[in-house]
Amino acid sequence: MSKKHIKKKMTISAEGIAILKIVSKQINEYETIVKAHASIDPSVHLGLVQKSLGFEPHLTDEREPDREKAHKYYRLITIEEFLNSFMILLSRPGSPPPKITSVNNKKDMERMNLYFKKSLSRFIHPPKHRKAMVLKSGPLRDAIMPLLNQEDPDNLTFEIDEFINRKDKRVSKNQKYEWKFEDEIKPKNLELAFLNRPDRTLLVFSEGFVIEFYTESFDRWQRSLTKLPGVKELLKEINTRTITCEKHNES
Repeated sequence: MSKKHIKKKMTISAEGIAILKIVSKQINEYETIVKAHASIDPSVHLGLVQKSLGFEPHLTDEREPDREKAHKYYRLITIEEFLNSFMILLSRPGSPPPKITSVNNKKDMERMNLYFKKSLSRFIHPPKHRKAMVLKSGPLRDAIMPLLNQEDPDNLTFEIDEFINRKDKRVSKNQKYEWKFEDEIKPKNLELAFLNRPDRTLLVFSEGFVIEFYTESFDRWQRSLTKLPGVKELLKEINTRTITCEKHNES
């Protein structure tokens, strides 16, 4: 009997209308498909096939009847690229993590393991007795907290209205904050907090631990992901199809 496919979905909506659905489906232990359902013609998906040395990405256009033409393969995403990208998230601004050229390079791996062990205690730790800024009430909290505390983590919905509108000064003024000691934050499930100097984001879990990362490092990590083979091309497809849809709707 075949195993049930592991499927996860995230919907991004604006003004109550779904503009993008991203579905991740694990076909088997070797292959995962990431499929972007844009607002028009959701026929292109990114597939990742696990290989011994990394992951092989390919774009598939389901409209193309010729199977050979339907698939466009990209070079292997190596394990080293994944590790180097992840280490960016653990890093401090101005202090880049060591990069590895090969997992078989003993000196490279020793440097990375040392950096990882030092960074991990800062990245995941028990709540500390220090002041943190917590979103109290307002449009930003209304947008973020439902996403962080959804009961079904495999079927997320993300409303972007408030993130678009927060550039409006009137919206920013409506967002209120309060100062709390980190170890006094008692979330029902998950709470979001911030530290200043330098800017850091805290995810405070009800289980009694905190994930802490530098906002700048998180942005750099996100940018590094978009440079991986196949990902940039998929984002370009999504953007092209969304723009096409907007032009179609205007006409």
